[in-house]
Amino acid sequence: MKVLYKILYIPLKGCLVKEMYPKPEYREMSDLDILVKRGDAAKLKPVMESLGYQCERFGFEKDDSYTKNHLCM
Repeated sequence: MKVLYKILYIPLKGCLVKEMYPKPEYREMSDLDILVKRGDAAKLKPVMESLGYQCERFGFEKDDSYTKNHLCM
């Protein structure tokens, strides 16, 4: 578990597995899966937007979605 902007988060799936490949670029990725506490999602939104991400979906079911330069996160 990591902490950034006082928000606890856990990177999941591809971004962790990528480091297990002989060369990280061998593991292509089109998105990042990051787990945050439900109550931290609202705190994360302005952080993501300040980093240049646009919120595509927020508060709908269990997933929020942000994009930047046509990359989905």
